[in-house]
Amino acid sequence: MLMEPVEANLLAVLVVGLLSALFSRPVKQAVRRKKTPLEGEHDQANDDELIRMRWLSNMGKLFGTDGIRGVVNDGLDAMLAFRVGMAAAQVMTREKGGGQPRFTIGKDTRISSDLLEGALIAGLCSAGADVLHLGVIPTPAVAWITVDTKADAGIVISASHNPFEHNGIKIFNGQGFKLSDELEGKIEEILLNDIAVSLKTGGEIGRVIY
Repeated sequence: MLMEPVEANLLAVLVVGLLSALFSRPVKQAVRRKKTPLEGEHDQANDDELIRMRWLSNMGKLFGTDGIRGVVNDGLDAMLAFRVGMAAAQVMTREKGGGQPRFTIGKDTRISSDLLEGALIAGLCSAGADVLHLGVIPTPAVAWITVDTKADAGIVISASHNPFEHNGIKIFNGQGFKLSDELEGKIEEILLNDIAVSLKTGGEIGRVIY
């Protein structure tokens, strides 16, 4: 049976549309250039540092109203925490006029708190600070213990009510209050200008007290 002209035209349109859909997809995929293995290695090697530097430059400063906060391993990572520990130890050493400063350090139960805690402690001890390890503990308790033990400063690893992928580093002074803007500025100056921190050796390396 012969088709009417209208039916034939409709069928032709459907066939053309189907063929166009089938053959246009591979063309679109083909124009996407895949990275070479060398490019992939380069990106992987520099990705963390690029993210961190972009994060720092976008912030303009590190400390906000509640310390340093961000998504862990997307700007706020172990390397930054290590450098914060070193810088804080050096600033507090100068603030007390020499000797080994003592920091208390506590954290909340976020999965990322452990890695930030370890990096901070390593940085603090490397620059000559002793650390009183408090483990999982509420923020006000860290402030109270800092005062009670006559520590020079206290650190809390927490991001309060923010989503679990976030975390933060908050530093108290020896009186249990937020670190002054002046001292935070000195820590930021070391970090943002990549100023070298004096690393200790022998008996000057800090200890962890449990």
